[in-house]
Amino acid sequence: MTQEEEIVPPTTPSTEDKSTELLHEKRSAASPQSLKSRSRRILTVGDGNFSYSLALAKQHGNDPSLQLTATSYDSYDELVAKYPECKRICAQLKDLGASVLHRVDATNICESLGVEQLKKFDSVVFNHPHCGEENVRRHQSLLSHFYSSALEVLEDNEEDEGNGILLTLAEGQPERWQAVERALSAGLRLHRQVDDVDNDEVFGLVYERKRHQNGKSFHHVTLHGERKKQKSTLFIFRRQKDGVTGDEAKAPAASLTPEEKAPVSRKRKAESELPLEFVCTQCDRSFKSAQGLRTHVHMVHELEGGASKKVLLPCEFCDRTFKKEDARKQHQLAKHGKDPLIKPDWYEKQETVLTTVSEPDKPAPSTMKILMHIGRNSSLELL
Repeated sequence: MTQEEEIVPPTTPSTEDKSTELLHEKRSAASPQSLKSRSRRILTVGDGNFSYSLALAKQHGNDPSLQLTATSYDSYDELVAKYPECKRICAQLKDLGASVLHRVDATNICESLGVEQLKKFDSVVFNHPHCGEENVRRHQSLLSHFYSSALEVLEDNEEDEGNGILLTLAEGQPERWQAVERALSAGLRLHRQVDDVDNDEVFGLVYERKRHQNGKSFHHVTLHGERKKQKSTLFIFRRQKDGVTGDEAKAPAASLTPEEKAPVSRKRKAESELPLEFVCTQCDRSFKSAQGLRTHVHMVHELEGGASKKVLLPCEFCDRTFKKEDARKQHQLAKHGKDPLIKPDWYEKQETVLTTVSEPDKPAPSTMKILMHIGRNSSLELL
């Protein structure tokens, strides 16, 4: 028997070796490498042109542990017509092993996916949801229904830091839409909040933010005549544990830096509270710029008669017009009397004189002569 074929009897490990081996197994199980090797199921909803799903798939490369399901609310034909680059992106996603589905409603995920595709997901991602108009109540309702729908397909797996319901909103939207408050009411708790997520080392991804109406980008906005980049905030919610109250479900506040503790200037506060879109007050349509809003109001509401026009109120007894009803009443009272239908005593006599005195060959007498004529006749009758 050669040396390579010699069988060495197994030795019984000592107690110290066993404890070292167990400790090594625990460390390896808790290491990031082991977490990455485990299978993660991620669902993206309302992804527009699928640029975020593609960036997420590229970040993981050919990692077989990632099972990505990218979905859109529009059909494939609608996406290609709206975003021409979507055809290429969908093909790239499929090459990377991702599943691409269409006509998936973020507020009704179970029914949209169907029985065959219905599986539990470690993460449900919804970036920059929008209804197409700046209506606060509609967006609050949208978030509430999304939370409830995502909870139905969420796996109770909190091993990875990115597991849970991930929601990304633009600056100013979390406060107006009550993102955290409605999540707590839906049975979620805030696990983590990432401000300015685009510059975050872990969750920051480079992708295109497109408006679903016209396919244009909204990553940069014009504010006070200045072109500025819009910051976004990422919220990671997880299912509330039994016995946890609403206040305890909120994540502990992180320690603030001296810059964050400094008082916010009035201009910066106004910029953060100012809506990022210009909304028409007559039809609730939203626009990127003030010029677009003015053009819309002029072309749609003013020229087509949709806008409210000034109405002039005419006097019933003369040709004067007034803007207000009170002004018209004061005019009628001062110029035409309390009851303008009651004529003076000489009114009929004046009409008679006008018909009898005036002749075709002679010019009509003036008003003063007619009054003098009436006065003489009245004095003669008294005599």
